[in-house]
Amino acid sequence: VSNEGSVDGNNILATREFGEPLHAGNQGGRSVWYTFTAPKDGVLTLDTAGSAFDTVIAAYLGERLGELASQGSNDDANPGSGFSHLEQAVRQGNTLRIALDGFAGQSGDFKLKYSFVPKALRQLTVGSGLGGGVDLESGLYADGASISVTATPDDRHDFVSWSGTKTSYAPRLAFTISEDTTITADRKSTRLTPVTWPYLVCRLL
Repeated sequence: VSNEGSVDGNNILATREFGEPLHAGNQGGRSVWYTFTAPKDGVLTLDTAGSAFDTVIAAYLGERLGELASQGSNDDANPGSGFSHLEQAVRQGNTLRIALDGFAGQSGDFKLKYSFVPKALRQLTVGSGLGGGVDLESGLYADGASISVTATPDDRHDFVSWSGTKTSYAPRLAFTISEDTTITADRKSTRLTPVTWPYLVCRLL
């Protein structure tokens, strides 16, 4: 596809292929695929507003269906909207494999709008650390993008701080990315740690 435009289509006869990933975590079942090769570093925006059914959309890198690396996905642009919106950063020369599917296998006429804007990109690396998780994955982001990530500890740990390029003592970390950034969520155990003391022999003289 070119750098901007729209595609009208229908996925009624589309099927799910063996080894195909779950797009936006949804079972789907009627996916249609497109490719886009970035002419420069930048951001590809995809939008399915105007489609006749509830869509999901996802972008991947890779050559084989069973070995695709997820880059980003979206179910609803806004809660309950029924259409999807994805802004995906991509390096020059990389080919994104784009899947458009119906939520829970829905089908019908769809509209896929796309536009590409060259932008400087920054790499964000997020480490979840031990004892919990984070709600944002590592990936590429446009320079100047707003980043928000929250660390959630499990029931055996407490959150301590964010360490790395950005630091904070609050579980939610928000910032504008302007450089390649590495952050890690640090936690501490809330459980007592068993200690085995060496056996001491005291001898009276």
